[in-house]
Amino acid sequence: MNLKLLITLFTLTIALSGCSGGYGAGHWFHILFIIVPVGVILYILNKKIDEISESLFKIEDKISNTTSKMEKNDKKK
Repeated sequence: MNLKLLITLFTLTIALSGCSGGYGAGHWFHILFIIVPVGVILYILNKKIDEISESLFKIEDKISNTTSKMEKNDKKK
């Protein structure tokens, strides 16, 4: 996962949440129940996207191999 994204998410959450300690939810609430779950979700999505990307490249290679074989067969005829 991108470290800049995590730092930005952490800073934005703390800046917008009113974590001055006087009222409302504190820093630990936001870290445990907002930042960590969002980070885990983004990490899982990133892994899934990488897997999908790799499988698409494999499919693309198979299609190009099949296409080249078909073109060779057409030239032989």
